[in-house]
Amino acid sequence: MLTLVPCSSTGWRLLSATTLLGALLATVPATAEIVIDDFVDDLRIDLPEDNLDRFLSSSIGDLASTRVMSAGGIQTRPVGFLDVNQSLHSALTVSMPTTMHTGSTPAAWTQLEYALTASFGGVDLTDRGANNAVILDVERLSAEIPLSRIYVLATRNRQIGGINSSSSYISTYSPIPQSLTSSSLIFPFDSFQLARGTPIPDFDFSFIRELDVLVELALFDPNLPEQLSFEMVLTEIRVGREVSEPSTIVYIGLLSMLLWIVPRNALAFPRIVLKGVVPCGNEFNVQRP
Repeated sequence: MLTLVPCSSTGWRLLSATTLLGALLATVPATAEIVIDDFVDDLRIDLPEDNLDRFLSSSIGDLASTRVMSAGGIQTRPVGFLDVNQSLHSALTVSMPTTMHTGSTPAAWTQLEYALTASFGGVDLTDRGANNAVILDVERLSAEIPLSRIYVLATRNRQIGGINSSSSYISTYSPIPQSLTSSSLIFPFDSFQLARGTPIPDFDFSFIRELDVLVELALFDPNLPEQLSFEMVLTEIRVGREVSEPSTIVYIGLLSMLLWIVPRNALAFPRIVLKGVVPCGNEFNVQRP
């Protein structure tokens, strides 16, 4: 049997720092992303012809959800289209260049509604604590006007005292951040607030039955121009893990410390012999009975 014995303070520092780094990294939950929608089915919605119509698709994403998609306006009729997997592969493309007002306080939107399961119990979107955010990946999100808001609405079910109860919780970006390049809109679980219904104690993202995404170009806005130039390319809706920046800094700092305390020659492969005792060198004293 070979016995590796640290023979210097450098060896002990290397062993200690490596052990500490491994222990810290082991505390990071494994990512268990759930894809709600990757937009690989085919669908076309034309506006204003399909204004306020609801289009149902089944077997969507990892959960085989049912999706209802709609777009339109009140006191205005947006002109344009929505398509899935047609203008761009594996993406929802929305184009509303103009709108036609029919009243003084128009509202316009695009909405995605997902029934994640038929079971009242819902699904665990945290995947036993590994996930902590709803994430929307976009290739483009832009307009010639400030965009009102985008929100994610989660409906949770729970049985309390033998009574089935449900509540909806919401997280919002307002106004919508615009971008001409790839970006992600992150909705951390802990940012959701009660939207409607009776509050469920200790709300979390277990037992989620429905998940909705609403993009509001305007909400009863008397100043909404008819020239919108609204473009959105949404490539994926997923549930995953947002790695907090402080944790990332800690890991980078620890790695930097490890590189600082270990001399370059300490990373050399230890010498091993089959007989006798090797005099203590840069790494280990290696003995063989």
